[in-house]
Amino acid sequence: MTMKNIKIVFCSLFVVAFLSSCDLTDNPAIEGSNTEAMAGEWYLQLMDAVDSTLYVDYSLATTSNTAANVADKMWFNDGAHIFDYQCLINTNQAALTFSATAADNLNFSSTHNPPAAKPVVALGTTKSVLSATPEKMTIEGGSISKNSFTPPSKTKTDFLQCRITGLYKSFNYVADSYTINGVDTSVVWKLSGTSESADGPYIMAGYKRTGFLEDEH
Repeated sequence: MTMKNIKIVFCSLFVVAFLSSCDLTDNPAIEGSNTEAMAGEWYLQLMDAVDSTLYVDYSLATTSNTAANVADKMWFNDGAHIFDYQCLINTNQAALTFSATAADNLNFSSTHNPPAAKPVVALGTTKSVLSATPEKMTIEGGSISKNSFTPPSKTKTDFLQCRITGLYKSFNYVADSYTINGVDTSVVWKLSGTSESADGPYIMAGYKRTGFLEDEH
């Protein structure tokens, strides 16, 4: 075989090997999650359920599938912008509805400070201190409507709304005794128990993030 023929064979083998290595036909198809119809990033407002007073303006929140990737459960996370919660919600992907009843808040912390030692109050006085974040979340009437909202960019995007209540842990104290140092007196508070304190319901509503600069907040 001549040197010319050797070069031709070598080049042919190289082309075949290159084409084989770049063949994408056998790559696995990328499939969406079982909650893709309702998952995404949202700009949401928090409003009074009675007179629509605005308490929190558009803030970023997310809905996403769980590690199990089941169709009837999703994570709902307000990114610490509203209540500071991350909880599981029940979903109906066909109806585009969601809800939660006293769902555990993963961001809950029981850390708190007891009532101040002053001013001095009568023994037996009671005071309550709320947790900084809700222990649980209740969400009612949640729904998503497709391509029903027009943001500033004038495009069409999805709209989300629900009634939401934060269930805070209330740490209940009683003025149990006094600490006396000379003429200085302060109150010693004793934890007498805990209870639940509801904040809400509020209306939370807003639109799915579009990616357009004029729709950002």
